[in-house]
Amino acid sequence: MSDDVLIRPACPADVEAMAQLAQELAQQPLLRRYGATPAGLSAELTRLAASPTERGEQLLLVQAAGPGRLLGLARFHPSGTFAVGGYLRLIALLPGHQGRGLGTALLRAVEDAVRAHSRALFLLVSQDNEAAQRFYARRGYQQAGCLPDFVRPGLTEIICWKRL
Repeated sequence: MSDDVLIRPACPADVEAMAQLAQELAQQPLLRRYGATPAGLSAELTRLAASPTERGEQLLLVQAAGPGRLLGLARFHPSGTFAVGGYLRLIALLPGHQGRGLGTALLRAVEDAVRAHSRALFLLVSQDNEAAQRFYARRGYQQAGCLPDFVRPGLTEIICWKRL
């Protein structure tokens, strides 16, 4: 990852930039498949930035250095999963920003935040998203089982976890 990006918690001042990020992220095929819409994703991100502890969720943003553009995000719960772990709900980068170490740096930041509260991090990855499965496996995540039709009918999710 280059020094020209910053990973930081979202704040209420990010609302306009998050709306633009949501617009672009919601167009990605994977998020569309899960029913994401620009308006819906923008509303969720705005709520999280305004009151991140409301549901125990946190939101980290990847931003180009300075007053730069938002490039991605991670949405997670730091604790409460299976009584021992955090849960990574979403990690996403804008198209064209993958393969530069940003996803790895963002995942490390999530792991660091979760480590303060929990001893493991859990996540779900679509069974047919082989690239994501490889990404998480290379970073020490193990597959623990499958959940057919759990998130959306017709989709099978793989439970992955890593001891922190």
